[in-house]
Amino acid sequence: SGWYTDAGVSRSEGNGSRPDGDHHFKRIAVRAGWQNEHSGWNLAAGYQDKFFGWRGMYAPYGTAETEDIQTLLLITDWHTQTPSGDRFALAAAFRKNTDDYEFDRYRPGLYNPYEHETRLFATHASWEHPLRHGLKTIWTIDSRFDAIESTSLTGSFQSRSFFQSLLGLEYSDIMIGTWNLKSTALLRFSDSNRHQSRWLPSVRMEITPPDAPYGLYFDYTHNAQLPGYTAIGSPVNGLFGGNPDLGWEHSHQFEWGWTRQSANWSMGAAVFFRQDRDMTDWTFSWSRPNARSASPVDIDTIGLEYEASIRYAGMIFNFSHAFLSKDTSYRDPLVDASFYALNFPTHRTTLSMRVPIGAHLECRMDNSFRVQESNPLRNGSDSAFLSYLSIVIYPLQSKQWELSLSVDNLWDSNYESIPAVPAAR
Repeated sequence: SGWYTDAGVSRSEGNGSRPDGDHHFKRIAVRAGWQNEHSGWNLAAGYQDKFFGWRGMYAPYGTAETEDIQTLLLITDWHTQTPSGDRFALAAAFRKNTDDYEFDRYRPGLYNPYEHETRLFATHASWEHPLRHGLKTIWTIDSRFDAIESTSLTGSFQSRSFFQSLLGLEYSDIMIGTWNLKSTALLRFSDSNRHQSRWLPSVRMEITPPDAPYGLYFDYTHNAQLPGYTAIGSPVNGLFGGNPDLGWEHSHQFEWGWTRQSANWSMGAAVFFRQDRDMTDWTFSWSRPNARSASPVDIDTIGLEYEASIRYAGMIFNFSHAFLSKDTSYRDPLVDASFYALNFPTHRTTLSMRVPIGAHLECRMDNSFRVQESNPLRNGSDSAFLSYLSIVIYPLQSKQWELSLSVDNLWDSNYESIPAVPAAR
């Protein structure tokens, strides 16, 4: 209980691992708040300034692109819990984002200045109310207003408001024989002054045997989001080809899973099916080689995933494997390649480890092997083995201080994680 405050300052600068891949970054953030056993209040403010360059970063033509972004963020929240179990929360946030993109740093303003300033204000309110043992209702109301000033966007609107209300019911003490069932049902209403409203249901069920370290679950989620200003407001025939007819992007996802835990290990497996409808993707066409275009796409995805974690003698090992398969249908028949939606691994295996070496050293390593879906824009192989290695030194034999020596892309792979964008060395 009582007051707290903290602050953080960060700075980074580098020449990059390729020509014109330099960056400089700085950030300052402060936070203060007060809390007791039942209530709390927080206030945070932060500012960051980051500049970064990379050849072929967004446009697959090898020009020395750069982006310079300044962001101011203010956020506050308050929450309390009554003796009867009711929980209330209020929050508000403001963000100002200034973005200056250059297609070619050596020819500033080529084609278009691409300067944007975005302002966003958001609020949140929620109430959780217990009805009886194990049963409670959830209510939330969220609003968001954003506006943009841009030198390059020519869409029909440069401001938008968004409203969402959620009603939920959670029951966590349903007995089916000796098994415990927890169920949650949610219904969200989402609306915008620029698009039609949407009703979005979700349901989750978890079942656990008595005194057993494992459980089963089923989850259905209907989600929706609105495309960004660049996709809607960019000129149709510009370097970033916009589409003023884009609307709600929505998805239906069904997931079945199993989890098991013990003191020193855990594992889980899941299978899911997902339908994306009218999702905005940035695409490439050989008939329009001088632009990337915002194109709506319908995608059906099937996925499988397995993961396991083991702790032994102070060591930690994490393993996972995932499989994805996608069936797609673009509204634009001229689409030849996708930068994002179809840039996915059909198989991905990861292994990470943390191994202490005496009292002052620790070795951390992340490894990933992936077989990526074939993409005509990608130069080189569609498969890659990537590793990150870090040696952490505790000079004072204390977790309060650490010095780390790290190597990214340990094997110097040229694999393009985004097609046509050169890999970091």
